[in-house]
Amino acid sequence: MSDQTATAVRDAEAAAVQARAEASQLKRQCLSAIADLLPGQADAIAKRLAHAQPATTKALGPSGVKALRDQIAARAAEIAADLREAEYLIEWPRSHEAAPRDVRSAFFKYLYGRRLAALARALKDHGYDVHDDNAQGAQSAVLPQYLYDEKILEPLVDGLASLAAAEKALSQAQAAHDLQTVDDLWADD
Repeated sequence: MSDQTATAVRDAEAAAVQARAEASQLKRQCLSAIADLLPGQADAIAKRLAHAQPATTKALGPSGVKALRDQIAARAAEIAADLREAEYLIEWPRSHEAAPRDVRSAFFKYLYGRRLAALARALKDHGYDVHDDNAQGAQSAVLPQYLYDEKILEPLVDGLASLAAAEKALSQAQAAHDLQTVDDLWADD
């Protein structure tokens, strides 16, 4: 009888390996898509802040705005390059019910702080208020969710859910095999 459960374990292992490979590919595709959008999104964030604080923008003048945009573009390119290599650095959700909010949270944890602070610092260095006058000194002008459209996350969310389901099925198959093996070994001849 343990031959049947061993076969089920092998099948579940194969399915889990396939799901891991697919999830890994989806992670890379998602990271690449966000990285591709990042320079334009960073420029759009800067422009929104420029519109919200027109006195600062006018004081910069054409050469100051160009310098700001160049600095934003350079920082965005650095963050994009970092993001393309982040597949194994991001704490991806492991739940069998991976939801968009879980993936958003993973991106937030990875990007917020030092990485996006570089963009906020460029804005602040040019005179913009980046809303960092709170007790933690955390800025709120450049947030991870401003860098991508949530539709980009949907295939990844589905892939992570499939991976979690495959890993759960493997765990259940292994538990059934262990139980059957012990029962077979314990059986009276």
